[in-house]
Amino acid sequence: MGDQLERFVLENREEFDDEQPSENVWKKIQTSQSTRNSWVGVWKVAAVLFLISTVYLIVERQVDNSGVKQSMGSEFEQVEQYYIQLISEKKAQVAGHTDSNLSREFLLEVERLDQMYAQLKQTYKSQNSSDRVSDLMIKNLQLRIEILNKQVKILNELKETENEASADIEI
Repeated sequence: MGDQLERFVLENREEFDDEQPSENVWKKIQTSQSTRNSWVGVWKVAAVLFLISTVYLIVERQVDNSGVKQSMGSEFEQVEQYYIQLISEKKAQVAGHTDSNLSREFLLEVERLDQMYAQLKQTYKSQNSSDRVSDLMIKNLQLRIEILNKQVKILNELKETENEASADIEI
């Protein structure tokens, strides 16, 4: 059926080409085209507005996240400074005791934790302030303080027993 129609159109092409459509047909075509073009313009404006709002929201979110990270970083730095100050005070107490061999052994243990802390800090910087690494760093600092407190307690007890022993000898 389709082949017969095509053959008919090809054979009678000249008869189809001489006819002109009326002015009303062309007016309808033009109005439908202008209506379609106006919708295309509306869709273009909508797409541009959507793109601009999306970019704005992404940039705003990035700025907010960097501000949160900076404030968390400064809070972490304050906590870190506090613990480091406590550790240095405890190290001074341990180093100030008369039993230098025992003090040296205790300080060697703390130095090992210091080295682990330095590795954690490098990881922290390379991972852009990871919360998990910062938690591990704080736990390391707390562990060092706990160890130093125990060491100071042991050294104080040793000093008291030496004082009691020397007091017993004097009597």
